Amino acid sequence: AKTFTTVDSAGVEESWRIGKTVEVAPEDSVLGTVETSVRWKGDALVVERRVDGGGKARESYGVGLDATRMVVFVEVSAGPFPTSFRRQYQKEE
Repeated sequence: AKTFTTVDSAGVEESWRIGKTVEVAPEDSVLGTVETSVRWKGDALVVERRVDGGGKARESYGVGLDATRMVVFVEVSAGPFPTSFRRQYQKEE
């Protein structure tokens, strides 16, 4: 199976198998049980996390039209004020 890996600015790496759903038990997470699923939706790779108690975060990873940047659309639904934003990463020359 294919995998998807991200590395944040602190060097923390996360990897998931595309097409699979993984649950992290409460003892391994301060948020309770976290269910993470990764799937393709059109040309975007979608990572969705659901937390006990109803919180949800969705990140959709895609390539910009000019193919020089990656665009990540983020939607967070936790509490009374859902929010969304976009991150862009420029390809290095």
